[in-house]
Amino acid sequence: GEREEMGPSKVLHLRNLPDGLTEFDIRSVVSAYAPVVRVLHLHRKGQAFVELQSIEQAASVLEQCVEHPIMIANRIVPAQYSNKDEISQAPPPSYE
Repeated sequence: GEREEMGPSKVLHLRNLPDGLTEFDIRSVVSAYAPVVRVLHLHRKGQAFVELQSIEQAASVLEQCVEHPIMIANRIVPAQYSNKDEISQAPPPSYE
C-alpha cells in the first residue's frame, strides 16, 4: 500500500509558493541552505521540487528549516521529503 510517511529523499517538495516566482528565485533561496542540483517548478500549484546533491544535504536543509524556515515574499514555505527519488530532466525517450 501507499506509505503516508515518505522516506528520506534528496528531492524536497516545497508548497505555498507565491505567484510570479521563477525557478531562479526558488534555486537562490534554497541555495542558502545547500547546493541545488535542479528545480522543477509547478507554477499552477504553487509548488516545487528541489533536488539536492544527496539525502544528507536534503536532511540538512530540513534540519535548518526547523530553526530558519524557508521564507519567500514574507510567507513560510513548508518543505518536506518528496516521494520522488530524483527529478527526471525530461521524459525518457521512447525506445522503438
